[in-house]
Amino acid sequence: MKSFKQFIHEEQFQAPGFSIARISMPQIKIVSHFENYVQHLGIKTSYKQYYAPNLRPTQTDFDQTKVDRIIADQKIDSKPIIVSSDGYILDGHHRYQAAVQTMSDISVLEIDLPINKLLKLSIDYVELYG
Repeated sequence: MKSFKQFIHEEQFQAPGFSIARISMPQIKIVSHFENYVQHLGIKTSYKQYYAPNLRPTQTDFDQTKVDRIIADQKIDSKPIIVSSDGYILDGHHRYQAAVQTMSDISVLEIDLPINKLLKLSIDYVELYG
């Protein structure tokens, strides 16, 4: 089985979409810290509102119970999800699923990189900061 790093470097350039298992996705714990890291590297960021169904997930699996809890607790927009400049979700898939299921807009932190470069950057970030 290929490691996540091998996947990023080999396969993602060939496929039009992504289907990465959640366990293989880098988890961004503190959005503001990640945003500061990205900006420190000279990469632009911006906050926007998106109609959730217009975004594209990168992760294949999610926990419907967690999505239901997000909807019930009205925490869809509790913090922005992180997306690439080409509309792929890096972090926040459960909130994204909740927004899709309720046909809602969602707050995003858009990073000015395409998903292949943003995934690599996020791997580096997680290796440095956990």
